[in-house]
Amino acid sequence: MKAIVKMGKGKGNVSLQEVPIPQPAAHEVLIEIKAAGFCHTDILLYEWAPTVETEFKVQPPVVMGHEFAGVVAEAGKAVTNVRKGDPVMVNPVLHCGQCYYCQRGRQQLCLDRPLLGFEGNGGFAEYTVVRESNVYPLASHVNLEIGALAEPFGLSIHALGRIPIEPGETLLVSGPGPVGLMTMMLALKSGACRVFISGLKKDRDRLEKAADLGGIPINVEEVDIRQLIMDETRGLGVDVALEASGSSVALEQDLSLIRRGGRLGVLGLPKKPAVFEPAALALNEKAIIGVRSYTAETWKRCQEIFNHRLLDLHPVITHHLGLEEFEKGMNLVEESKAMKVIFHPGK
Repeated sequence: MKAIVKMGKGKGNVSLQEVPIPQPAAHEVLIEIKAAGFCHTDILLYEWAPTVETEFKVQPPVVMGHEFAGVVAEAGKAVTNVRKGDPVMVNPVLHCGQCYYCQRGRQQLCLDRPLLGFEGNGGFAEYTVVRESNVYPLASHVNLEIGALAEPFGLSIHALGRIPIEPGETLLVSGPGPVGLMTMMLALKSGACRVFISGLKKDRDRLEKAADLGGIPINVEEVDIRQLIMDETRGLGVDVALEASGSSVALEQDLSLIRRGGRLGVLGLPKKPAVFEPAALALNEKAIIGVRSYTAETWKRCQEIFNHRLLDLHPVITHHLGLEEFEKGMNLVEESKAMKVIFHPGK
């Protein structure tokens, strides 16, 4: 079968390879991949960024891709949750299930959580094998392209679980990428009356898409975001800010733009430290809340949202490519010319 493989450590060393179709063990499922999303994190693996060595235990060769969905091609003899032919989405985090955090339903904080596509073979391939507990069946009407969005959408769901939105509240989302846009959409569905979404000049197309979907776009290189937010909120600031761009500057700014008693959620991973005044944080009773990936419960909620058609995520998808166009897809994402690139391994 065809697969995109990180062949060795260091920058690059990624190529389209012919590899054997894996065989499922008793509690595993062989999945024929129908759709796989490209994530900015995949660029980190391609570039062999410092984060890769500090956060992951990557031992090449490994098949890349951690956002994927497909159809069950074969179920191991002990599998009971799915059967051949079922459409499924996949949680790529193999949490241990035994540590302090897993036992309390906080799998996102698991002490031993290998990630498929980094520390195990992922979904940039025609087939892959996944343990049964990480496979979630979907209704037959769910487009598997949407199933491939479950992994990043899970972060949006988890974020609004950590930072619940009250009906009528005003939000600011920093970063109009896929996670920022899906978080904006979910917040509006959850009762937010207004969601401002900020970006840069290079994000012009993404900001226009956000406006089409009900958001209020702000190009921070053309508009004084502080003046605009304060004018629009009678000088109070937004109730909630969600930083999804990975910018320390945006994080510092967001903290200043939430009202007294407001909440700031940190979804992105800034490369540089952010600076803030602790006294102002205390005196204004503002809260900073970290958001990391998702829990097993998050995936169940995502499953319900997809199966009951509660939110249409199709606008997030902008490009459809074959595996042989991997580098084209990576460049589109890196240059902010695409929102979400979906690879179709079987084409």
